[in-house]
Amino acid sequence: MEKVTRYIVLAALFLIPFIPLYVANGSFFPFIAGKGFAFRILVEIAFFGWLILAFANKEYRPRFSWTFLIYGVFAVWMFIANLFAIDPQKAFWSNFERMDGWVTIAHLLMFFVVAGVMFAKEALRQTWWRVFIAGAALTCSVGLLQLAGFFPINQGALRVDATFGNAIYFAVYLMFALGVTIWQAFRAQGWIRFALLVLAAVELVLLLLTASRGALIATFGALVFAALWTAWRAGPSGRKAAVATLVGLVVVVGGFFLVRNTPMVTSEPVIARLATVFSIGEELQTRFAIWDIALKGVAERPVTGWGQEGFNYVFTKYYEPSLYAQEPFFDRAHNTYLDWLIAGGVPALLLFLGLLLTSVIALMRAPITRDERLLLLSLLVAYGIQALVVFDNLFTYVPLIFILATAHIVSSRPIKSLEQAGTIPEEGLGIVVVPAVLAVFVAVLWLVNVPNIATMNGLITAQRPNQAGVAENYRLFEEVTTHNSFGSQEVAEQLAQFSIRVAAEPSIPDQVKLQFLSLALKEIDEEIARIPREVRLYLQRAAIFRAAGDYENAIRSIDAALAISPKKQTILIEKGLTLGKAGQTTSSRETFYEAYNLDTSFTDTLILFAASEIENGRVAHAHSMLLTEFGTTTVDHDALWAAYAGTNNLTELVTLQRLRISNMNDAPEQRFLLARILGFAGQKEEAFAEIAALVAEYPQFRADAATIRAQIEALP
Repeated sequence: MEKVTRYIVLAALFLIPFIPLYVANGSFFPFIAGKGFAFRILVEIAFFGWLILAFANKEYRPRFSWTFLIYGVFAVWMFIANLFAIDPQKAFWSNFERMDGWVTIAHLLMFFVVAGVMFAKEALRQTWWRVFIAGAALTCSVGLLQLAGFFPINQGALRVDATFGNAIYFAVYLMFALGVTIWQAFRAQGWIRFALLVLAAVELVLLLLTASRGALIATFGALVFAALWTAWRAGPSGRKAAVATLVGLVVVVGGFFLVRNTPMVTSEPVIARLATVFSIGEELQTRFAIWDIALKGVAERPVTGWGQEGFNYVFTKYYEPSLYAQEPFFDRAHNTYLDWLIAGGVPALLLFLGLLLTSVIALMRAPITRDERLLLLSLLVAYGIQALVVFDNLFTYVPLIFILATAHIVSSRPIKSLEQAGTIPEEGLGIVVVPAVLAVFVAVLWLVNVPNIATMNGLITAQRPNQAGVAENYRLFEEVTTHNSFGSQEVAEQLAQFSIRVAAEPSIPDQVKLQFLSLALKEIDEEIARIPREVRLYLQRAAIFRAAGDYENAIRSIDAALAISPKKQTILIEKGLTLGKAGQTTSSRETFYEAYNLDTSFTDTLILFAASEIENGRVAHAHSMLLTEFGTTTVDHDALWAAYAGTNNLTELVTLQRLRISNMNDAPEQRFLLARILGFAGQKEEAFAEIAALVAEYPQFRADAATIRAQIEALP
């Protein structure tokens, strides 16, 4: 039994490096959630299998190290901090988009414990790293196939992302993989060394093509550290190699700096983005604004923080209007150290730093080979640098935890009480231990995974077009809401968005629309009752009311969101648009002015305010604002188009429509629309001339043109 159990545990551990290849197609957040559940299930198998081994054989019992102790205290502290979170459910369980939370901390700790026992032998650790390289090679092959056009690039069609769905996640994974691959290449001989060096070159190229500046700078920093360490600790030949490496790095970086503004660089979007590393002042201003918001949150709750997944509440409360052009909601501070301050307060950050520090000390003192010490320390340096500008995900965690487990292994000592405890004979294992452990394993496996996976899959199924009609979609959504999963907020939000689309479809009966909107409102209200400080829920609630034509309640919901985040322009814009639909144009104008006045540097809010001025008859003032900002009164924007159309200002509408046609490269449908506007303006001859010119250029639209001409002729 012991032998079989050991193989099961090791099999689960050796499958973990292949998780990056898994994409749960047909599921909600397939690149993230699928990997998260796969990791949790494999770790649960390994951990409960290890428990059986620990009862049977003293060799498998955990040992003491300061790294282990601090990690354990860190996990306990985060459990306590999450009890005081704004949203404890999300703090413990996270959501499908992130798959983080305390549950992930617990599973990573389980991975740490099992790896710290099962990989006590150096040969097994090296084998795990080689399997990690194999997983990286297969993942890189997907990236190469993306570049060759066989697979789509999921993020913007430019920045290669392989199976991660996010170029930054892929970049940090490559950062670890590149270091391990180079390390193993120098350990290998013959064709294996050559193959690994080729793989390292591929990883470096793909790292560059992710255009992730943080990971690239971190890799550069790790190389500098490795060279300096070698110069300090190696002999004369090693010092020469280290100096040559440093000179080479300076030449490469300096050369890139000199050509950063040449057409060769600026004409390639990915390379051009990398070149902005030399001029990231504006981007740093954005990061500094976000970090300032984070520090305000820390000052408010310095001890227990806001709980994991809590930065969203800090961001909305202390929102700075200068961030309007950025993403509307940030759930991370984009700085791992600040993220731990937010999640668990000052104690969490100190414990996290202590965990890294004790690992560094352990690796520096441990009786391990020089190349292993250098590699692991360099990877910790790289991790520490990139953590300044990004946040963790599963595959920054996995290699990091394996490094920490290695530091634990090489610095650990026996725990006397565990060493002195007796073992259970095989007969006792089969009768008592194995059934008990299996029972707990099944319970944990079910609780952690089954209802949540059902929700992850069901949420996508409920939104797909169904041959049975939207009534079947309604039934599927009802079913998803009963799963009692940690994704209840995501379910409510997706249901709200789907219901709004249903409400906008003329062919769907009103009774069905009402069913959808009522169910969506019920789910959103339940989430608001659970987490009353979640701004997005109030905006979803407002959108539901707006879809139902209930503008009064929509405005009340938006006001509730503004009470939480009063300086957020996007919320004010939602209110202004809703007031406009409700016919309250004066209040709408005042709201748009408030949004614009929060930070007058944004042209989008200026245009919305100008459009509201037009709707309120203040055309001269609107034109003055547009002229000052754009040098013209004719600006192609939907809000201005709607304002001119709503006030029947056909003269300005014709001018704006001609500009729109020019901007859209002579789009035929826009030219037909221009003809209609000319007809309504009484300029029928010009309308007919526009139609005739269009037909001459696009004969395939002759029938449509005849219909539109007849409509214009019928106008008074």
